[in-house]
Amino acid sequence: MQWILVLLENKKKILIHFICVAFLAVIVSMLLPKSYKATTVFLPPEIGGGGSIIASLMQKMPVNILGSNNISKRQIMTILESRELREEVIRKFDLVGVYKTRNKRDSLDLALKKMKDNVMVEAFEDGGLGFSDVIAYKIDVIDKNPERCSDMANYFVDLVDEKVKLLNSQGPSSEKAFIEEQIKNTKQRLDSSRIALKVFQQTNKIFDVPEQIKYAVQATASLRSEITSLEMQRAYLLAQVKNDPSVEYLEDRIKIIRDKISTIETSTKPDLFLGLNNSIDLGNRYADLYAEVETQSGLLMLLLQQFEQAKIQEANDVKSIRIIDRARIPQKKHKPKRAFYVLGITFFYMVLLTVNILLRHKFSLIYAHDPDALRGVRQIKSAIFKW
Repeated sequence: MQWILVLLENKKKILIHFICVAFLAVIVSMLLPKSYKATTVFLPPEIGGGGSIIASLMQKMPVNILGSNNISKRQIMTILESRELREEVIRKFDLVGVYKTRNKRDSLDLALKKMKDNVMVEAFEDGGLGFSDVIAYKIDVIDKNPERCSDMANYFVDLVDEKVKLLNSQGPSSEKAFIEEQIKNTKQRLDSSRIALKVFQQTNKIFDVPEQIKYAVQATASLRSEITSLEMQRAYLLAQVKNDPSVEYLEDRIKIIRDKISTIETSTKPDLFLGLNNSIDLGNRYADLYAEVETQSGLLMLLLQQFEQAKIQEANDVKSIRIIDRARIPQKKHKPKRAFYVLGITFFYMVLLTVNILLRHKFSLIYAHDPDALRGVRQIKSAIFKW
């Protein structure tokens, strides 16, 4: 209660100090440099997207043997924080001069450090339990010039967009060049294998191995049936008539047919009738050559499909970010918060003033009851000021 009475006794003094300090605090807050904040928000590019027509067309394509080349959503954050991108912003807006680091050692590094305090990048994520996905990005730029801070924020977005387009376009372009080279090599291998198969067929008169073997087997079976018939005739003649000249004819005929069978079975000369003993080797060799032609043909077909897919991706995969809010020139300052400064300074001063008044009253009571204490204080003051 006593302290309240002391303050009430000094209310005029307190009121005058309050008005003066509040007035000075307002003047100080008005003299503080203003800063503005511009904000831009954008979405990451669609991964594996494209229009519905393109998407449906891509679904009908074979699987991309080289994989995807899209920039991930997490990588966009790395681009935003990259030194190269920020140096480009510094050069564009001459921030070395704006931040007054031009004449200092490591001026660019100092400008980058100050930019880090004035440029805030935030990624908004959706999800939980360890599984989250980036759904949007926000860039806040603080600067003393309202036009410059909005231009800087928009320039950040433009640079990110260009970088994403560049990186996404490099994938399909290099993929297309790689596939073109593979198509060229595959065509050469296919031509070589076709020529090898053609030469083999012409040299060995092989055109359809299964059919040619079938005809050879049928011919052999027919000749063996004829031998059986001739042997039966010979046996009949030998049983009925001795020294019949027809027997000798039949034996010669049987010998000729046996030679034909032997030729069909063991021949290695090129002929439409494959030598049955040699047909296995010829068939295996033919199968290998034919399989090589089919393999290279299938590979060429796959590469041609991949080449068409790469061309579509090259036109479609140059995806850009999707801007939700471009930065606008701020109309209101971001800092300083004048009310905060005025209230803070005034409150702090009034607390000190209150403590000063109360302490003065306390010491006056002490001095009134103890004159020696007052003389001691005066001696201390005298010694301090004399020194």
